[in-house]
Amino acid sequence: MKRNIFIISLLCLLLIGILYIPSFCEEKTTEVSQQVLKYRNQTVNNIKILANALELYANDHHLDYPAEKEFYSKEFYPYINKALGKKASNPELLYNTPPKGQLKYTLSKTSRSFKLSCQNPSYYGLKALYFSPDNGLVCDDGSPQKGIDVTKEMPKYEDVTPAEKEEMLAVIQELHQAFCNKDLEKVMEICDIAFRRSGKQMEDQGKYTAEEVYYSYKGSFNDMFRAEGFKMNPLDTSDLTYRKKDQSYEAVSVIPVISSSKFYILNNSVRLRVGLFQFERIDGKLRIVKMNLY
Repeated sequence: MKRNIFIISLLCLLLIGILYIPSFCEEKTTEVSQQVLKYRNQTVNNIKILANALELYANDHHLDYPAEKEFYSKEFYPYINKALGKKASNPELLYNTPPKGQLKYTLSKTSRSFKLSCQNPSYYGLKALYFSPDNGLVCDDGSPQKGIDVTKEMPKYEDVTPAEKEEMLAVIQELHQAFCNKDLEKVMEICDIAFRRSGKQMEDQGKYTAEEVYYSYKGSFNDMFRAEGFKMNPLDTSDLTYRKKDQSYEAVSVIPVISSSKFYILNNSVRLRVGLFQFERIDGKLRIVKMNLY
C-alpha cells in the first residue's frame, strides 16, 4: 500500500513537471532578508502544490479547471491531498502568501487554462510570481537573464546541426515506440540517466533515497502499462524546436510530443504528457538527462 501511495504521488508530480520545474527565484541576500526569502520559498511551494492539484482536477473533469468558488472551497481539498500524496493537515494554508495575503486564481473564459498568482510579488523583491499551464512557473526578479519571460527566446543558444536534430529526434522516436510497445525495460534504458539524476535530486532534498525514486519510476511505468485504458497517442513533433547551450541540447515543444489518452491507476485518472527533452553527449551518444512531463 505504501508503494502504491508513493507511485500515485510521483505520477501526480510528473504530470506537470514539478520534479523538474527550476527555481528561478535567486536567493539574493543583499536585496531581501532571510525571513522574506523563507516566505517567498513557501509561496512558490504553495503555488506548485496547488497547480499540481488543478491538473489532477482537470484530469477528472474533461480537461476543465474548477470555477473560482470551487477552487477555494473544501470540495477542492481531495485534489490537494492527491497532489501531496497524503491528507493535508491544514489545506487552507496552501492558499496563503506569507506573511499575509492570498493567492489569486484566475480561470480562463474557456475553463481550459488558469493563472495562479501572488498579488504582492514586490514584497519578495520580485516583479511577478505566478504559474499558468502555458507559461509554467514565472518568478521574475526583473533581471534580463534571471527573470523568466516566456514570450522571448532565452539568449545565447547555439545553432543545432541537421545531424544533431536527427539524432535527438531518433531518441524521441525510440522512446515513443517503447511506450507504444509497453516495453518497460526499453523505457528505463532510454531514461536511465534522467531517472537517476531525478532520484539524486530528491535524495539531496531529503525526501526519498535515489534508489527509491528510481524503482518507483519503474513501478509507476509498469503500473501504467497495465492500467485500464492506457493507450499512446501518435507522436507529435509539429512544434518541436531544437537548441543547444554549451554542452546541453534541448528539444522543446509547447504541446505534448509524447502523450497518452486518459487512463486509470487505483481509481485515479492520469495522462502521460512529455514536452521537453534535455540531452547530453555521453560516451559519444546523445542521452536524455531530463524530461518535463506535464
